[in-house]
Amino acid sequence: MALREAQRAFDADEVPVGAIVVHKGEIIGRGYNQREQLQDPTAHAEMIAITAAANSMHSRRLENCTLYVTLNPAPCVQAPLFLPAFQLLCLVHTILKQGLAEHCTILLRSAAES
Repeated sequence: MALREAQRAFDADEVPVGAIVVHKGEIIGRGYNQREQLQDPTAHAEMIAITAAANSMHSRRLENCTLYVTLNPAPCVQAPLFLPAFQLLCLVHTILKQGLAEHCTILLRSAAES
């Protein structure tokens, strides 16, 4: 799903990064880079997905949520990732092995999970 968001960014001539936020197996936020389209330096995929998820949960704290993103978050996006109390932060990537497959590398695990 995050890869689909990255494709949307690519199709819009943006840097192809996509992100989704999942809570209890359901996607509650999604986003893709829209910095050029919106002329907004903060319109990173991760920030858009986080905002959508917070709106969906009616809370600024995204406890027990997982953020999946297709590229290591940029330095300007990293600090806000620690604020909502994500359970996991995962880098979604593809490998070519008997076709194209999505895989996830855990970048951050909450203290409660370690």
